[in-house]
Amino acid sequence: MPKIKFPTIAKTATYSVIHMVIAFCAAWVVSRDLKVALGISMVEPAFQIFGFFLHEKAWDKWGKNHPSFDEETWHAHVGHGCHIATALESSKINKINEETKKQG
Repeated sequence: MPKIKFPTIAKTATYSVIHMVIAFCAAWVVSRDLKVALGISMVEPAFQIFGFFLHEKAWDKWGKNHPSFDEETWHAHVGHGCHIATALESSKINKINEETKKQG
C-alpha cells in the first residue's frame, strides 16, 4: 500500500475548501440568496468529482491514443498555461518539420 504524505492530504483539503468558497461566491452572485448559495457550494463539488472521473475515463479511452497527441509538446505548452489548440498546432508543425528534414 503506497504511503500517503501529509502535504498531499493538506493540499487536497485546502483545495477543497477553496473550491467550495469559489462555488459559494459564484452561486451567491447569481442567486443573492445565502441558503441557495450554501446549498450549491456543498453539492457542486460532488458533481465536479463525478465529472472529473468521467473525464479521466474518456481520456484514457480516446485522448492519449489520438494521432495528434504528442505528450512532450502537450506538457511543454499546456503545462505553461497555453491553450490546447496551440499545443496541438505545435505538434502538427513539429511533424511537418520532421517530414521536411527526412525529404531534404
